[in-house]
Amino acid sequence: IGPSLVPFRNKLKIEFHFPKNKLISKTNSIYYFDIKQDKWIYMQSNIDSSKNTIFTDILSGEIFAVINEEKPPKIISLIPDIGGSYNQKTLNKISFNISDNLSGIMNENNISLYIDNVPMIFEYNSYRKEVVLELKNNLAIGEHEITLDVSDNVGNKKSKLGIFNIIP
Repeated sequence: IGPSLVPFRNKLKIEFHFPKNKLISKTNSIYYFDIKQDKWIYMQSNIDSSKNTIFTDILSGEIFAVINEEKPPKIISLIPDIGGSYNQKTLNKISFNISDNLSGIMNENNISLYIDNVPMIFEYNSYRKEVVLELKNNLAIGEHEITLDVSDNVGNKKSKLGIFNIIP
């Protein structure tokens, strides 16, 4: 849609129509191509299943496409890791990194962290793609269960569940 990179005075709705025999997946979204970054950028999109369309509002001319992303996000560098043993006095935070190569992870609402089935309030640094929970008190000696759920912007989900140990 042109002109490229020229802001419109008002938002413009773009809509992609799919053939009746091709259903739109929940993991489909509209993206625009950022030439400077040489990558596709996610745009929050809406699906109208009665008309079999996907649509969004745009603010300027760009190259647009509907992309179906089915890869879940990644959870890496988990501390404490599942199956690990950690000294009670030195484990002062829980941290991990998350990434998603296409639609991305918008904010902390896409992430949940539970310790021993208790929801935790954590910090999410979207620039560093890092989740950190500063522990105010030491965890008790023994086994603890950690549960992580991370969803990308189109709903693909990655979960980790397991036990780690706190030792004296």
